[in-house]
Amino acid sequence: MRLMVVLAFSAALTGCINRPVVSIPPASCAQLVPAEWSEGVEAAPIPDTTGLDGLAAVQAWAAAYVAMGGQLAKANGRTADTIGIVSRCEAMVNAARP
Repeated sequence: MRLMVVLAFSAALTGCINRPVVSIPPASCAQLVPAEWSEGVEAAPIPDTTGLDGLAAVQAWAAAYVAMGGQLAKANGRTADTIGIVSRCEAMVNAARP
């Protein structure tokens, strides 16, 4: 009876002995995001309307508003790109795991 138990365990363990150990390095997905993105996106400058008449002041503020919209779109694009980069990197690393 003991011999059968020993043989059963030894047969089961032989499969573990010959298997290679797979080691996957930790994911470094954050390194794929450009470093300069951590500095953020500067706001558009506030217009100096000193000495401007009514229409010229309105035009300066309208131009600043449009410029700020462009900066906001750039910042939001970076956020979406970063989330996409990290998500795809995590998926690749997780898919490589046994």
